[in-house]
Parts: sequence; structure tokens; C-alpha cells
Amino acid sequence: MIKFKNKAFILDSIAKLSIVLLVVTISVLSWISDPVFMHLDILPDCVGRWCDEFPRFRTAIPFFFLSILVICVERNFFKYLVINCALVIFVELFQLLIPTRHCDVYDMLWGCGGVIVGLVLGHLLQVFYIFRSKQARNQSQLEQ
Repeated sequence: MIKFKNKAFILDSIAKLSIVLLVVTISVLSWISDPVFMHLDILPDCVGRWCDEFPRFRTAIPFFFLSILVICVERNFFKYLVINCALVIFVELFQLLIPTRHCDVYDMLWGCGGVIVGLVLGHLLQVFYIFRSKQARNQSQLEQ
């Protein structure tokens, strides 16, 4: 079994790589010429059908997960609120350059909603983790 000296660094690197991959995936899926996801070979059929049935949610969900990852790595709520919402708006506005796509204000709102919910949930998870680790530390001190 491989032992790593700095597990926090490894986890941080994996999270940052995941953020980059998620941003690239969001961009590619937002900029394909055909917005019907059921025909994409890279997605399972059930995911493609769900995305086509709920197009507003398919805008919010990736930004939700992106925001959770970002807040867990960087912990700067307002900075990443602005950056992630700007990314949502950029991705939507870029669709104006694609002849078969259109920019939708409601997609922007749903994407920004996903950003906000993801950042809030990520922040609450951090607070819970800190609280639990302090509680465990206090418990171990009492036992000694």
C-alpha cells in the first residue's frame, strides 16, 4: 500500500483537477450545436433523457457541484460567488456565437441559483466538519 506524506495536498490537488475537468465539461456540453443530450454517446441514456426532460435543472446541477468543490478548496464565498456566476453568464452568452443555440436569461438564473445553493451547502458542510472535528478533539482531551 502506498503511503502519502501529505494527504491534504493530494486531496486538494484532486479537488482542483476535478474543478478544471468540470469547467471544461460544462463548457463543452454548453457549446455543442445540438442541445439534445439524449443523442450524446458520452452520457448514459437515463442521464440524457433526464437532461432533456428538465433543461433548467441541467443548467443548475453542474454549477451546483462546481460550487461545492470550489468552496471546499478555496473557502472564499463571495469571490467564488462572483466568479462562478460570471462563468454561468459567459457560458450562456457564448451560445450567441453558435447558430443552432440561443442565450437564455432563465438558464443564467438557474445556473446562478445552482452556484448559490452549492456555495451555501459547501459552506455549511465546512462548518459542520469544523464543528465535528473540534468536538472530537475535545472528547479525546477529556478521555486523557
